[in-house]
Amino acid sequence: MVLSRPTSEKIHHQLTFDSSGNPGSKLSTEKKHRLFLLRSIDVIADVFEALYSSPNHGNKSVPMDELVYIHLSKKTNERGYSEAFDRLSSAFPHWMGLADADVEHLKRLIGSAGLGNQRTAELLANVRRIKAEFGSITLNPLLKWSERRIFEFLVSLEGIGPKSALCIMMYSMGKKVFPVDTHVHLICERMGFIGAGLDHDAAQKELAGMFPREMRYGLHVNMIAHGRQICRKRGRPLCELCNLDKFCLYFRKNQRDRNQGVSMIDVFCGAGGATLGFKNAGFAVRLAVDKDRKATDTYYLNNEELSFDQVITCDLQSLKSKTLRRRAHGKIIMVFGGPPCQGWSHIGKNHKKGQGGTDFFGDEKNTLYIEFARVLNIFNPRYFVMENVPGLLSADGGKYARIILKEFRNHKYESITLRLNASDYGIAQNRTRVFFIGRRIYRKGGSASARKELSRIAALIELKKEEKIVSFREVTKGLPHLKAAEGSNVVRIDDTNRALISKPHMIFNHFARKHNPRDLRIYELLSEGEDYGSFSRERRDKSLLPYNTESFKTKFRKISGNNICYAIISHLSRDANSYVHPQDNRGITVREAARVQSFPDGFVFLGKGFGQFIDLGNAVPPKLAQVIGLSITESLKDVKQYE
Repeated sequence: MVLSRPTSEKIHHQLTFDSSGNPGSKLSTEKKHRLFLLRSIDVIADVFEALYSSPNHGNKSVPMDELVYIHLSKKTNERGYSEAFDRLSSAFPHWMGLADADVEHLKRLIGSAGLGNQRTAELLANVRRIKAEFGSITLNPLLKWSERRIFEFLVSLEGIGPKSALCIMMYSMGKKVFPVDTHVHLICERMGFIGAGLDHDAAQKELAGMFPREMRYGLHVNMIAHGRQICRKRGRPLCELCNLDKFCLYFRKNQRDRNQGVSMIDVFCGAGGATLGFKNAGFAVRLAVDKDRKATDTYYLNNEELSFDQVITCDLQSLKSKTLRRRAHGKIIMVFGGPPCQGWSHIGKNHKKGQGGTDFFGDEKNTLYIEFARVLNIFNPRYFVMENVPGLLSADGGKYARIILKEFRNHKYESITLRLNASDYGIAQNRTRVFFIGRRIYRKGGSASARKELSRIAALIELKKEEKIVSFREVTKGLPHLKAAEGSNVVRIDDTNRALISKPHMIFNHFARKHNPRDLRIYELLSEGEDYGSFSRERRDKSLLPYNTESFKTKFRKISGNNICYAIISHLSRDANSYVHPQDNRGITVREAARVQSFPDGFVFLGKGFGQFIDLGNAVPPKLAQVIGLSITESLKDVKQYE
């Protein structure tokens, strides 16, 4: 039955499967993509709505009107059946007298809708049956019935199939069902919601219970508009004009031969900031691994040249070497990784077990560099880059950094450490991170050759510093101004200066928090660049001083619009009090923070609400990764051949 929801519970269960580990490993890449689409359905529905605004396709709000309209609309053009409906409804107001109408007169009225004999016979048979059952030509009694009973009655009428019945139920009875017409079928197949080659009945059955009930009407009417304008049945779909291309399996499959460049792997990949930067520098990702499903969904979406077999959601420690080799497809030149760094961020002086602290290396998170080294041992890449926080270099006088460098040396790599601040490279934030850059030791040239090339790479990175400071106001220019609690996850920007034949401009992840009145008052009183410590010294109103000023000096901070921003961190997922917008009286949005991090507007962060800040705060700024990547590729060009 097309009203049943045979897949809803199974889908809910499978949404939590990983894409390579135990249960998920048995799924095809197409099924993994389908589950990804369903995890992302909120965003997909928002994009459709931003594009088409649930247009009225001419369907009728009165059930009997819709039944007649559906009869006329099958297998004919919109103009023809709309004109035929207008003629019929004028000749028979409220359908009075239709049951006794002259057949030839009815055929002439139907005229432009075509198939006059068939339509007339079916319409008359149904009108007469309805009048016999309900005493008048109306379907209003059905409004009190269950969905199943309504459906079974409608499909028992002449010429009314499952799709037509569901259309009548959805458009004129307000039922939360999902009809599948030609456009919906084709779009759902191309996007990957259903498999290829299903006939219409099978597609209707598969899709009937797939989407949340509250989204079904909007998805249906917007998909029809999308099918008429972009994802056309006749001729080539206009993928270059489609704002849903990254979600679409048809489009993604056509991008896979474009994954060309210096081959690399990204482990602990997160949302993919480093990958984006390295791709911009000429690298091509063969494999990405992270255990956070939300992060890998974002990663997969924004790397449309990759299949789900190349984006693994799994703890790296549980992946076997043969699995990594098989998924990576060939020789790897560079491995990047950013092992979780929370432990390094909180090392105190009393770090050793037995001295008032903890056994630092007893925390598994702090030894993931060993897993990174294991990946090096599997692939033997020419280069590696590992990113971490600056505290790693200074911990215990540099002891832990030396241990890590020794580990790399044991795997036949010379390596250097560079402390880089993003603001030195045209990025609008004061974000310092340490990068371990390694080069394999080959027989030809040995360690001396590796050290020489690393020195060249370091020099190239240094040369790419920019004198100009990029300000917060500069990078966020053009984004819609918002008040607290305003904005949306998907916003369409209508720019009259854009070419007529181009994608509508979409802004993602631009929504502001709701703040309490006290915090809003503090935000208003803060000057640009001022923090809570200096603010508190000038205030006597204790209601505006809820925290200890010594312990929480930066609890409230307003960004200086003409200066760089503070480092974007994952704590923004909890509150934005330390990141108050310099002009709008609120905390910054995910999109504003993404611009600060140097992400382009086309990079979409998935996940619920302000949880998107977690992946964003953990990401390597793409532009900084690009600087490192360009320095490596420039050095690589100077090498005549691999040793």
